[in-house]
Amino acid sequence: MVRASFSPPARQTCRAHDQWGLVLPHNAETMTPWVFSAGGDWVDDSDHPTRSAVSEPATLKGLQFLYELLTQDGVVDPGYGNATPFYEGRVGMYSYYAVAQRMASFAIFDYNVARLPAGPAGAINAMVPGGLVMGRSKHKEEAWKSMKFFCQKGVFSYNTVPSYLPMARSTRWPFVSVPADYNRAAFVEGALSARPQTIKHPRVADILKAISDVIVPAVRGREALSSAAARADALINAILAQ
Repeated sequence: MVRASFSPPARQTCRAHDQWGLVLPHNAETMTPWVFSAGGDWVDDSDHPTRSAVSEPATLKGLQFLYELLTQDGVVDPGYGNATPFYEGRVGMYSYYAVAQRMASFAIFDYNVARLPAGPAGAINAMVPGGLVMGRSKHKEEAWKSMKFFCQKGVFSYNTVPSYLPMARSTRWPFVSVPADYNRAAFVEGALSARPQTIKHPRVADILKAISDVIVPAVRGREALSSAAARADALINAILAQ
């Protein structure tokens, strides 16, 4: 799916006041996949950051897509990422990788997974290291060995039955099986396409906070994206200069 075809089904799942098309958490972490898929990034080099890249055209393109989903298409649940409406079946889609791992504990309805809609750079997920092994790891052989270890039958008690989603711990007993037509390929491909969303800097938390504090209100329509990006640039560059 490309981004141009994403909004129509999101709109179709909406119903006035009580049904929304999409849960979309709003912070630096959950905006990153959309930025990556547009070909952008938060800094010029995540391994050796020297300057902010928030106002780069590709980054702004990813943020513009989020802005349009929120302010023009009107498909996003106003709870700003609260998962409860989705698990209650009042929201059609949830764009966050961890949800797929939690469905066995919370879902009381039929569900499935799909890849993120592709942007100009493709469909590139973004995950914190440790959350899941990433296909774009710089240590590919070690990453693959780790993935094979964790997914082999018998490593964890909840991985011993084939009908359960690998790596999806459930607090519900008996375990709730995933649907027979569960799109495991999309789940695996999403993991293997992922880039680590790390910025190797001692003040990475401050960098991400600056993004959340400045950019999130802008994608909600409270400020022009260009001016917010310029302010975020200034904050991040000041951090990197110290």
